Amino acid sequence: MKTLEYFSIFMILDSSLTNTTIYVNSYPHYDDVYRPLIGGIQMQYVSFFSVAICSLAFPVDFSNKKGFVTAGHCVDEWWPNKVYQPYSVSASLPWRNVIGNIVRDSPDTGESIVDAAIIQLDPSGIPGPVDYSPFIFENRAELNQSHLKDSSGKVGIFDYQYPTERDIGYPTVFYKSGRTTGVTWGILVNINRECFDNPYGTFCVNPVMVLAKYFNEERIIYEGPMADSGDSGGVVYKRFLYYSELGGRIRQYAAIVYGIVTGKQGDWMYASLALNVVKQWSDVKPIRCIPSTYLDCGL
Repeated sequence: MKTLEYFSIFMILDSSLTNTTIYVNSYPHYDDVYRPLIGGIQMQYVSFFSVAICSLAFPVDFSNKKGFVTAGHCVDEWWPNKVYQPYSVSASLPWRNVIGNIVRDSPDTGESIVDAAIIQLDPSGIPGPVDYSPFIFENRAELNQSHLKDSSGKVGIFDYQYPTERDIGYPTVFYKSGRTTGVTWGILVNINRECFDNPYGTFCVNPVMVLAKYFNEERIIYEGPMADSGDSGGVVYKRFLYYSELGGRIRQYAAIVYGIVTGKQGDWMYASLALNVVKQWSDVKPIRCIPSTYLDCGL
């Protein structure tokens, strides 16, 4: 059995430290404050005994409520809990940056079809209700060199799909957006079952996407890993040019979402299947937006 490394920044804390901020460098602007919430950006989970810094994946509706998906292993079973974006400010200001709380979570041990948790967004947040927008934040220095950047710095979520064997290998490229390494990209190597060791036991996800860093003519397109600690819960997607004007100087890209960042082994990255969130909880509806309707989507 393979043992995978989780991608959350996670600590078991004394209860007196539950509101203490853990600071770990993020990729530039992923730890900014975003309202409405969008995919890829930093979040912080705080419960009675634990704190974790992870990333947001994509927005959902469920049971007439608004929510956002992250990785299930980013959270624990303790209640009460709070989720902040980008992080909690201090114990003396516990309401600042709160976006909601965890209401659904995949199991910590045994078998599951997905590694996911749902954040119920706070309808009475301070300074106002927390809302989402179906976009993915993108930032990467090399993005303009190899894979052209969207003029707005974010891509609209056009659809959600399952990966198939036809997606395996070059030339199909998958992208990942997460708070630690920003936007990276790679190819799909396989779709199979993988297992994790965690403080509670062994947790297996079936299936997951197995992705490898993308090389082009034996030249690395970008420096560093495809993902790293804190990228858990980030979003895996394909992107395509949806709209262009002024000789290509204004570009809008769209995204098709496939996965939720789960873990790694060596240079490989693993992602749960995004649509298995719907299989796990049948009332969940992932939210999408056609890029040409930016104003209708809250941005």
